[in-house]
Amino acid sequence: MMLPPETSRIFSPKRWLSPSLVLLLSILLLSCGPKEEIVYKGLYLWITSEAPATGEPIDRIVIEVRDLDGDDNPVLFDGSSVFEHHKEILLSSEYNIYESPYKAKLAAGETIRGSVYLVIHGLHNDQILSTWVGTANLNGNHKKEVLLALIAPGCDEDGDGLMPCATKPECCGGFSDKKLIDKLSDCADDDSNANPLMAGPERIA
Repeated sequence: MMLPPETSRIFSPKRWLSPSLVLLLSILLLSCGPKEEIVYKGLYLWITSEAPATGEPIDRIVIEVRDLDGDDNPVLFDGSSVFEHHKEILLSSEYNIYESPYKAKLAAGETIRGSVYLVIHGLHNDQILSTWVGTANLNGNHKKEVLLALIAPGCDEDGDGLMPCATKPECCGGFSDKKLIDKLSDCADDDSNANPLMAGPERIA
């Protein structure tokens, strides 16, 4: 599929593409013809965000993917690097996800597949403005609407984009399911290197 220039830069062979790449992102291009039932082949994310009062545009979307272990804790998929669990999308000025969705496809690979945790951030100039925490099935064939919630003041002291929802109920914006609070709340909001997405023994859950 031919991708617009801003997306092509992200997945240039030098930065992103490799034989081991197992998670692919692409824009879903839809025609403007008569309304017809859309049959999805793969998982499509329609990503929008709440808008800050100051109006800063979101110029980057970051997606983190994690497997679920036997106790439903977020872990890396066996056989895949940390790099392969992390994808970024640069948005040109033509995209305004406050008003219309950015449409992306997530495709299952050889190792990253099935039911996953997704943590999605909207950034402006490297600052995380909004976030969404949820689940998805990479082997599904459907559209999933994702609304990034603005991060409230005092809800991300370490700037890692994960909320201390378990201890601060006012910081639960962006959690699509309350069942995820115990597994994906930030229990160390003063340390950006300690959060539920960290791999290995450093992970705090």
